[in-house]
Amino acid sequence: MKRMPLIKNSSIIDSEIMRCLKTGKPSNELIRFYFPFVKALCWKSKDPEDVVQEVFTILTVEWGSVSNFISRYISSNKPNKILGGWLKIITSHVKFDFYEREKTPKGNDMNIDIAPESELYHDDRYFEDADPLILAPTFEQLEERDKTIIRLKHYEGYSHAEIKRYLRLTSEGMSRKLLHIAMRNFYISVIKRCENLLSIYGKADEAKKNVNLFRDVMSWAKSSIGRLT
Repeated sequence: MKRMPLIKNSSIIDSEIMRCLKTGKPSNELIRFYFPFVKALCWKSKDPEDVVQEVFTILTVEWGSVSNFISRYISSNKPNKILGGWLKIITSHVKFDFYEREKTPKGNDMNIDIAPESELYHDDRYFEDADPLILAPTFEQLEERDKTIIRLKHYEGYSHAEIKRYLRLTSEGMSRKLLHIAMRNFYISVIKRCENLLSIYGKADEAKKNVNLFRDVMSWAKSSIGRLT
């Protein structure tokens, strides 16, 4: 799972943002600072370079609105975090727009993996070891409908109202119902994968760490199903 790069030299970026607010346009230096951040957000998109280019085009064209957004929240947060949050939201929308443009009647995979910070995982201690062995492979084997709605809600952060509009559903209640079904299918699949892995690793003494991990994740998935009902 590829991790998001941290924004380094935040004080320098803050100074550059403040300078751009005064000049009325984003500088090349500011774009250079945020380029790796935006690129990481869409690293598995089908056309990442095009997505990145469109994001920074929007940033340049809409800088007046972005400036107002930063100014509105600058008293409670650092400029680099405010702009980073804005870029994350815009990148999410651009990725979805690209997906919609290129989607065939059969539907294409959005090629967006679940992020470590996703609400899907509730407990961070499982992520590092469990994701490559259990969670990510299980997710990729879900039905396309389940993967899409989980991505939209837990990775992209769309509201049920937005999901209703993007997926052309009849109501927000339908979005909630589909997400409930998708999450239940995911947790059940996690349990089955853990059971299969336990049958493989269970007799190997050197695999004790993995066996304990599988049991922990299976317990987590079962409790998560309980929270859904």
